[in-house]
Amino acid sequence: MENFNLDTLKIGYFIIYKGNNNLFCKVVKNEQLESGFSKEESEYTHVEISGGGYWAINAKWPRSSLINILKDHKARYVKVVKYRSTNYDIKRYKVGWFGATRCNLPYSLLSVLWFKINDFIFKTRNIFATKKAPFCSFMCAWALKQVYSEAFEKPEEILPAHFLNKDKFELVWEGYLPDKEK
Repeated sequence: MENFNLDTLKIGYFIIYKGNNNLFCKVVKNEQLESGFSKEESEYTHVEISGGGYWAINAKWPRSSLINILKDHKARYVKVVKYRSTNYDIKRYKVGWFGATRCNLPYSLLSVLWFKINDFIFKTRNIFATKKAPFCSFMCAWALKQVYSEAFEKPEEILPAHFLNKDKFELVWEGYLPDKEK
């Protein structure tokens, strides 16, 4: 693919980040492996909605917020995807807008911890996922579902690797983000 270009990151696209070896990324990676994703797909442990250019909507502790990806994620390996729909280039703005409505909401640590305890008691993946307590993949899936109801049946059950599904998402760009802050 071509070199990184900020014009590639359009409002409403999704940025999927390859994880590192921290504990949180390992938890997400293992959950994705247990859910049937390949080893390579499971390496992608975080997803954000692009706000265009170097901006993105990031669901992280303690609150979701608008971030500069070249500051918060410099030199990370990413895949940029867009939803497969004939009119997505028109409606992607709405997806970005719905994602932005989740800014400044508290991050749901219970949602993330639920991944590790749900199999013992309940059948549903995430009873703590709500519009008021986002985590990364839920926030992105929820925003997409507001515009495309067929995108995901249950956004609360979506993991970052779901955004790598080639039947639903088209790869726009992949590679390392620059290591310089803008």
